[in-house]
Amino acid sequence: MVPDENGVLKSPERLEFESTPLESPLHPILKRKLEKSERMWERLDYIIDLEKRRYKYKELELKPKTVPTTTILIVGYVVVFIAMCVKGNGFVSPSVNPLFGPNFEIMVEFGGSVSPWILGDLKKNWWRLITANFLHSGIIHLLINVSADSILLPKTDRWYGLNRMGPVHFTTMLGAQIAGVLFRKKLIVAVGASGVICGTFGAMLAENVMNWESINKPAGQFIYWGVQLVLVLLTGLAPFVDNIVHIGGLLTGIAAGLLFLPIYGNRPIPVYFAIRLLGLILTTIILCGGAYALICRHWLYHPYICYFFLSIDC
Repeated sequence: MVPDENGVLKSPERLEFESTPLESPLHPILKRKLEKSERMWERLDYIIDLEKRRYKYKELELKPKTVPTTTILIVGYVVVFIAMCVKGNGFVSPSVNPLFGPNFEIMVEFGGSVSPWILGDLKKNWWRLITANFLHSGIIHLLINVSADSILLPKTDRWYGLNRMGPVHFTTMLGAQIAGVLFRKKLIVAVGASGVICGTFGAMLAENVMNWESINKPAGQFIYWGVQLVLVLLTGLAPFVDNIVHIGGLLTGIAAGLLFLPIYGNRPIPVYFAIRLLGLILTTIILCGGAYALICRHWLYHPYICYFFLSIDC
């Protein structure tokens, strides 16, 4: 946008159109150009509105201020990654780790998830289900997840509050890593926060459906955030990325969203409790069923599942 002589912001196309005489042969051409430009600006304004405003009613977005979750997480990711690089004497050769990071032994030492170890001795290695979420295999991996967190987390904290998003994050963290362990049989190390990111998208989509009548442009919101989720899942085609963790986080996030996120509107009490009960049942099945499979050392691995989820590291 450019200010005109009166200080009013207008698009360059509109300024050019208004400054062209009606009798000019360029006038019809500039009119079509202006109409095309304004349609583009309308679409851009629509997307910006989806980013800025989740609900029809502003008071629904006024959550109490909480701790700076995003800053704490990002600083933690960076500090841990630097510590791994220092411990491993910098980056290894790109032929070993194409994501520009330390060697895999260092990732294991710092708490990476290794399926045969966790299933072989859960009592000794259970903590890896948590620590693996805070590690990153390389600088590229770190930048991708930091970018996603810096875009997504401030919005979810503002829309839902940390008291609701905290349980969602912890639940999806466990669900994503449990899925990765049970469906991955290779002796490889898995790290990263992308399972939690997918879980956050899943929780948002579940809340979108629950509060359809209270959400600003609900269909647009659902498609907008759904497309971003699909883009994250497509990263499963990249080297050293496991889509099973993404899918596990997504499914757990949907269940956790039904259980923990707010329900607005004048819902009948039976409907409210039915939604919460469905979330509780699904969350219990995922977490308790996964924990039972871990305790019983029951692998759910099957090559067709790996192909279906585009996971190259099963």
